[in-house]
Amino acid sequence: MSNFKQWLESSVPALTSEQFPLFKKSLSIPGKEVGDPARIERFEQMLDTLNSYTNQEGIPNPRYGELKDYFNHRFENVFDGLLGQYFYGGKSQSLPTEWQNFYYDLKPSIQTLNGRLNKAEKLPECVVKQPVLEMYRELKPIADAMTLLKTKIVKRVVGQAQEVKKQYIAGLMTHEAIKKVHDLLIQVTQQLHEVYLAAIVGRYTKYVESFIPEFEKNPEYRTNPDTYGLMKKFFRDAEAMDVVGRLMTRQEYNKPMHLDPDWQNKIKKSAEQIAKDVQERFVSKNTEKLASIISKKDNMKDAVIINSFARWDGITGTLKLTFADGSLFIVDNTVVLSRSIYGKEFYRFPTTFHNVMMPDGKPMGRPSEERMNSVFVTGKEGNA
Repeated sequence: MSNFKQWLESSVPALTSEQFPLFKKSLSIPGKEVGDPARIERFEQMLDTLNSYTNQEGIPNPRYGELKDYFNHRFENVFDGLLGQYFYGGKSQSLPTEWQNFYYDLKPSIQTLNGRLNKAEKLPECVVKQPVLEMYRELKPIADAMTLLKTKIVKRVVGQAQEVKKQYIAGLMTHEAIKKVHDLLIQVTQQLHEVYLAAIVGRYTKYVESFIPEFEKNPEYRTNPDTYGLMKKFFRDAEAMDVVGRLMTRQEYNKPMHLDPDWQNKIKKSAEQIAKDVQERFVSKNTEKLASIISKKDNMKDAVIINSFARWDGITGTLKLTFADGSLFIVDNTVVLSRSIYGKEFYRFPTTFHNVMMPDGKPMGRPSEERMNSVFVTGKEGNA
């Protein structure tokens, strides 16, 4: 173990919610001084998770990412909630230039908090200095604990995992029936590509077009370098904020941002990449799901596409599979692009089975994936 890591472990005590009164105050319901019980409970759960991993040898990268996203998001809330009163509405003009720059340069995060605390301690005295120092010193133990956890991250070898998945799917292609279903799923993505692309572009374009009048009529966008802070007041949707935020640019550091003149082409390029990624995952994941049933049954007679449609958030292809023993089923294969409460994108792959018929011509009840892989493949209800 490195000396740095040993020092970190010895200097990071277990954390309790009582140590963070300012943090809990930022979790309050608008108009109330007390924290929202549900948000405080979530905060305490995240602290418990943080404490548990500081005493373990490693932390999975996704779990570290979850903690980092949560605390970075909440650090911004604390920062805006407690310090915004000194800066918004033109109040920042009465503060020393060093403090104006300090506020607008960069919001606090796990990675930057200790450096910003050191910087704040050296800035001139003014009305905002003590609140800033109190807030940063309160949040410092969380930043220190997360710094320790970063040294313990156990990363998955992404490239290797993707290669293993590709080899697995390629191996399935030796089975003629599975290959046919795989090719039908590719056909679904080809049929829907332009529609899906247009849906994404249309949605993102609406976000921008809704923001342009706000940007043009609000003079603060031309004087306030904290463009994202202004945008957060306008947008109520994390996705919209993220999409438009990536299209903003500035010509000079610490100057107000403006919409990239090439924003329409950038939206198209982004939509192309999203569509490519979603369609590849759609084919791979659904081939994998159906391959299990097809290989166990091992007597597929035919497979056809009976429906397909696309929305901005994903695509669905409906297939009908028939088998030599007279059994059949209809399946909706779907991939959906979703977002967590912190705005992080992830994929879901809901698969639903319908009109499932057994070899004796009777319908199979409750056609879940589990029952399709047990009852349907054997043709005997008693095997569930």
